[in-house]
Amino acid sequence: MGKELDSDFYNEVFKNGGSEGMYFLSYDQTPWVNVWNEIIDYIIDNGFTSVLDIGCGPGQFADFLKTRMPDIKYTGIDFSQTAIDMAKELIPSFDFIATDAITFNYSSVNYDVVVTTEFLEHIKGDLKILNKIKRNTTILATQPNMDSDGHVRFYSKNIITAERQLIKRYGNICNINDIKYFPYEVNPTNGDYLIKMVKL
Repeated sequence: MGKELDSDFYNEVFKNGGSEGMYFLSYDQTPWVNVWNEIIDYIIDNGFTSVLDIGCGPGQFADFLKTRMPDIKYTGIDFSQTAIDMAKELIPSFDFIATDAITFNYSSVNYDVVVTTEFLEHIKGDLKILNKIKRNTTILATQPNMDSDGHVRFYSKNIITAERQLIKRYGNICNINDIKYFPYEVNPTNGDYLIKMVKL
């Protein structure tokens, strides 16, 4: 189990591209392309028109979203200024804000769906953040099934166990509609759980 790390740490990670340069890759070369595709399908199928992306990183998901939904209204937030600078350069037509997700004023932006990928496991205050989201808002969140230095929690590789863990973690503040596992192609024993839920 890792620990919560500060913005200086992540500024350095993004500056150096992360493990195997993954933050320098185009979205279709990342291990997350399949789960991101599912998220975008869901946004399209449900007619959402404005996305708030919490923990947006350097903009790879946003770039994929822009490719598939060029007219979507998008706001991405991240506490790493380096990540935000990278995202702004990649997709200048989208709105990116360098801010702490704990203290951010969520009423300052318009959104009808929230996306948060590979983020909630990095912070102790994940429930505080989700509690700031408007009631009845759909939240599409991914959580990995592996440990890391920057993870304050992670979920079992056993899907049934992981479902129980995720429901226990988020079921009191969200109505969880679906949990689906997306293995990484390079190493299928590792992957992400996509949680589709609605804020109570």
